[in-house]
Amino acid sequence: MSPVVFKNENWKFYIYFQDHEPPHIYVRGKKAEARFNIQTLECMKNFGFNARAILKIRIALALRREKLLERWNEYKKETD
Repeated sequence: MSPVVFKNENWKFYIYFQDHEPPHIYVRGKKAEARFNIQTLECMKNFGFNARAILKIRIALALRREKLLERWNEYKKETD
C-alpha cells in the first residue's frame, strides 16, 4: 500500500508501508517519477523530472522534512 502523504498542483508524494531504509519518499508527476532521501534530500532515482523540478521538489520536501520523518517512522512501527 502506498498512501499519498501530500500533494500539490504538480506532484503526489508517497511513502510505501513496507519499504527499506534509508527513509525516502516517492514523487510522481504526469510523466515522471523520482525517489528522494528524506533526511538528506538527495535524489536517489529520477525518471523524467528536469533539474528545475528536482529543485522545487527538494524545497517542498525541506519544508516538510520533520513531518515526513515522523510519518516514515509511524509506518515502519506499524509494519515491523
